[in-house]
Amino acid sequence: MPGVPTTALGDSSDAVAAGSIGSVAIDRLNGFNGSTYDRIRTLGATSLLGLGQLSVSSAIPGASTVKATRKVTVSSSDTRVTMITPTSGKKLRIVAIQINSSSTTESNFAIYFGLGASVATTIANVIYEARCGSSDNIYASIVFPEGGGPIGAADAVASLATGSNIGGDAIITMVYREE
Repeated sequence: MPGVPTTALGDSSDAVAAGSIGSVAIDRLNGFNGSTYDRIRTLGATSLLGLGQLSVSSAIPGASTVKATRKVTVSSSDTRVTMITPTSGKKLRIVAIQINSSSTTESNFAIYFGLGASVATTIANVIYEARCGSSDNIYASIVFPEGGGPIGAADAVASLATGSNIGGDAIITMVYREE
């Protein structure tokens, strides 16, 4: 903050900024599994002046733990199916997707937010598209950086549809968080 005295943040450290609510301390702590995380808390001359601990996790504030779902395509794979339905009022953030097709029919696999019949209904809702299906191309995957994957609107489902009926099975695995 401009004009507020601070001390530098060292590796094991405390950075302190004096402000109207007291001071802010940033600590780097070690988790039980050897990981590190930052803890931000406000400090005051009395407990009434500080806001208390603000964050204790490296995860996205308000986000759920990482979850996964696995689906197999329906007999008419070009008909939209719901992959994930979020908890009421929550948004889905996609972390990773894997598609494995045992079909010899090559087709476009589209995963998108919303209930549209296909990804073309609302192009802006696309999460991932991949062409899979021949003996040379049975597998596709993508992993998004933590906190950087596509995020849908509140209550928006994640859907799947293929460009043409593949006439065989495909397994789709999605890893996600609810925020």
